[in-house]
Amino acid sequence: MIGWSVALGVLGVSLSALLAGRYRAILPVGEADRCWLIGLFGLFPAWLVAIWGLLGTGNMDSPSYTPPRALIISSAAALIGVIVSDYFKRRFAAGDRTLSPAASWLLGLAALVPAWAVALWNLR
Repeated sequence: MIGWSVALGVLGVSLSALLAGRYRAILPVGEADRCWLIGLFGLFPAWLVAIWGLLGTGNMDSPSYTPPRALIISSAAALIGVIVSDYFKRRFAAGDRTLSPAASWLLGLAALVPAWAVALWNLR
């Protein structure tokens, strides 16, 4: 599962970088939010595969099944990462400054890195 997740991570980051680069050429001024979303979706498939791997570590047929702690921590880290990165993106835009599309893409990408790292660490 780790191999698939890392492969999807590398592929997702590469494809999202290409897409953000192409989108930046046609991007209207002040529309860097879409590059944030592209960056966010760059690591999402890799994180999702790692989460599915964590789901397989317990006995889900048991009536007293509790999900692994790593699954809950990774999901919480993903949610917190998206909220915090969106907060910084909005705060930067509220100060009459423009966030470059590349910085916006990196901010979206960085939102899921901690969650993905937690999931991969616990899959080993």
